[in-house]
Amino acid sequence: MVSIVMPCYNAEKYIHESIESIIAQTIPEWELLLINDASKDRTREIIDKYAEADSRIRTFNLDQNGGAAKARNVGIENSRFKYIAFLDSDDSWPAEKLQIQIEFMEKNNVQFSFTSYYIIDNQGVVKGIRTAQKLLTYQKLITYGNDIGCLTVMYERERFKRYKFNENIRGHEDYKMWLDIVKDTKEMYALDIPLAYYRIHPGNKNLNKWRSLVWNWEVWYKYEHLGLTTVFITSVRWITFKVFQRLFVPFNLKR
Repeated sequence: MVSIVMPCYNAEKYIHESIESIIAQTIPEWELLLINDASKDRTREIIDKYAEADSRIRTFNLDQNGGAAKARNVGIENSRFKYIAFLDSDDSWPAEKLQIQIEFMEKNNVQFSFTSYYIIDNQGVVKGIRTAQKLLTYQKLITYGNDIGCLTVMYERERFKRYKFNENIRGHEDYKMWLDIVKDTKEMYALDIPLAYYRIHPGNKNLNKWRSLVWNWEVWYKYEHLGLTTVFITSVRWITFKVFQRLFVPFNLKR
């Protein structure tokens, strides 16, 4: 029923937990596509052992490091089931994640959905919750930045099979894809239940807000072709929104 795409690069520290959270899902109808992005540690050894033990798990080993976008695209191209979902190799899911989200989508005739998620630290301790906006439009995604956690996304494969992650973007590549999709769907719907665990650790590339702003600017200007004035105004709005979150929503830990 669900093809789960997991890019992994030098992921030996956390990938056991990520894979085990998928194996523990309350529905058994899934396949896990592990895309080893030319790791230099024990990642390949670990994922190969899982694939040998469970026929639902398939591995793909890339010869050269191509980044998360390339790895996810390989997973999408080799997916076979009705739905596609994503999970990075340092994050994890609660056991009921797939079941709850599929039931939500089928009950409401939704073809693309995302959810809220927990923020955890190195040790897996919950530090906060990133609350998903229940309804997103293109304008909201532009104004507030990437408000969709890739680790929570699920969509119908056939409906969106022509969409891929932009492999020229090394940061916020998922943001660009969601913008492309929302132009098609007009609206995106969220399930306001935390159904994933996003791990904060030194390797997270999204922790630096200045770098996030630079990535946003690239998406807005280079790929969405917004004018310089519009990009400047949007940047000011984004910065203001982030400052507001820090000052008035200290326990929500929104990005």
